[in-house]
Amino acid sequence: MNEVLFDYQFERVDFVSQPGEFSVRGGIIDVFSFSNDMPYRIELYGDEIESIRVFNPIDQLSVMKVDWFYIIPNVQKMVEQKRQTFFDYLPE
Repeated sequence: MNEVLFDYQFERVDFVSQPGEFSVRGGIIDVFSFSNDMPYRIELYGDEIESIRVFNPIDQLSVMKVDWFYIIPNVQKMVEQKRQTFFDYLPE
C-alpha cells in the first residue's frame, strides 16, 4: 500500500488533512484521495479489510461506511512532470 501511494505521489503524514496525504497507524490506514471531499479510513484485521469508512478529518468521526473507493492521485501534478513537446517525437 505504501509503495502504491508513494508512486501516486501521496505524502505520508501523522494525520491526514488534505488530498494527497495518507497515514498509517497500526491496523488503520487513512487516505485522502483526490476523488473525494473527505478522506477514507481502512481498518485492517491482519491481512483482511474489516471496514472502509469516510470520516471527517477535523473531528475524526465516521460519516458513512463504504464497500470500496478509488485512490486518485493528483493527475495534474503527474502530467506536468511527464510533459514533453510535440517536437520531441518528430525525427530530426
